[in-house]
Amino acid sequence: MPVEALAEFLDLVPVTRRGNTNFIQMEMFDDVINKFMDKKFPRTMAVIDPVMLVIDDLAEDFTKSISVKKFPTDER
Repeated sequence: MPVEALAEFLDLVPVTRRGNTNFIQMEMFDDVINKFMDKKFPRTMAVIDPVMLVIDDLAEDFTKSISVKKFPTDER
């Protein structure tokens, strides 16, 4: 986990001086880290365990390419 993402999370967590009874939901932690990672690190796609599929009404040499964004939240 990048230090910057952890610092961003810690900025959102309230600090109290009374006891140690604060509970922080893991979903909040995951959300902050995922939003940080979406901005900084590109995503890639891969098929790890492909499944054989036969479609009868397509030509044998038919291919289809799919392009995806490296940064899914990027509006460009």
